[in-house]
Amino acid sequence: MVKKGKEITEIVVNLLFSVVVISLLLYSFKRYAMVKGTILGAGTLPVLIGILVLIFSILNLIRAFKKYFTVSDHEEQIEIEEETLPDSRFSRFDLIIRKYRVIISIIITIIYTLLMSVLGFIIATLLFIPAMLYLLEYRAFWKVVLISILGTAFLYLSFGIFLGVSLPVGLIFK
Repeated sequence: MVKKGKEITEIVVNLLFSVVVISLLLYSFKRYAMVKGTILGAGTLPVLIGILVLIFSILNLIRAFKKYFTVSDHEEQIEIEEETLPDSRFSRFDLIIRKYRVIISIIITIIYTLLMSVLGFIIATLLFIPAMLYLLEYRAFWKVVLISILGTAFLYLSFGIFLGVSLPVGLIFK
């Protein structure tokens, strides 16, 4: 029964998320120009990201429906037993992070937005990405460094250069 409740929650959340994304897409189409002359407009990236998020939300919704209608009672019992077993591979700190992952990610995001105004977009993002990767239990050091640098460069090039959005420079660099 626990499994069915999780699947219903996932279906409802994905439906709500899809409605929000569709409304934001409609707003972006009305409010921002996709193309201005030969340059991409301010609405291009939000619309592209919105379309991708909508596609993945619909795929996740389909997956949740399939799981909801194919899970047997035996599989539910096995999953409940597995959830109650403590995992000895993780330290107490890691278990606390797992338990409060959503709250911690919100706090990290708030700190990121505050740091962005002080340190600037590039440095704050270079600190934010590894923190979020750690929270998501991605701990391969060189991969985290590479993802952080390439992700920050991609965001800077996309918004700062191609779309012409002025990114925060930071108080210490003014």
